[in-house]
Amino acid sequence: MDGGKSVTALVSGLRSPDGIEISQSAGRMFWTNMGFGTSIQDGSVMSADFDGSDIKTIIPEGAVYTPKQLTIDDQNHKLYFCDREGMSVHRCDFDGQNHEILILRGDYKTTDIEDPTRWCVGIAVDINNGKFYWTQKGPNRGGKGRIFRTNIDMPFSANALNRSDIETLFVGLSEPVDLGFESETQTLYWTDRGAHPSGNTLNKAYVGEKSPRVQILARQFHEPIGLKVDSINQQVYVTDLGGSLYRVGMDGGGKEVIYRGDGFYTGITVV
Repeated sequence: MDGGKSVTALVSGLRSPDGIEISQSAGRMFWTNMGFGTSIQDGSVMSADFDGSDIKTIIPEGAVYTPKQLTIDDQNHKLYFCDREGMSVHRCDFDGQNHEILILRGDYKTTDIEDPTRWCVGIAVDINNGKFYWTQKGPNRGGKGRIFRTNIDMPFSANALNRSDIETLFVGLSEPVDLGFESETQTLYWTDRGAHPSGNTLNKAYVGEKSPRVQILARQFHEPIGLKVDSINQQVYVTDLGGSLYRVGMDGGGKEVIYRGDGFYTGITVV
């Protein structure tokens, strides 16, 4: 999309694509496909050149359940993504090698998989401070959403299921979904698709202190999902399931619709 004036389909025929991000160093875009079923492992991760050519499968169907938001560590050529029904946070190389699970919140072979408080959805990475963040959204409009933070490096003798370095930053959120992070100001941004008044919002919090407080930047979305922070231009882009693309100032001002269509919009990135 160019300024909301023209829309071009780069890749079509996908199995419920969700999260998307680009790597400037690799000159490629990466995205997740949720698959057609939430109870079976038919999700995948793929990549292509910026023009949609040279499509490659990074994580094949059968290796993950329902991959959602995806983010990139361009310095180390790593992908990070959340697997919702897989109740996990993953990392791999740009070519899919060294695929590992960093966070595991339950056993998919049990009824854990039916518990939405265990579902991992949004992901953001703070490379400079060696941390990453993720959301566990909770039930629809349930007020049980949470946001967590932990170290990029796994503690010695720990594993994805029993890490001791996990911090719980926020509890009782309506339904937090995707994340964005601005490293210079240590500010975390997220969409919340839950019920009013705290849901259907774009939020931020300074997380460089022990007791961060939530600030609602904008309201009245229609189940917001994707977001991308454009710190250069001091803007945040948001998509929602109502089929709109919004632009909001990083201070919360100037909310505007820059494109409206008839689809259900999820992931977004800016080139």
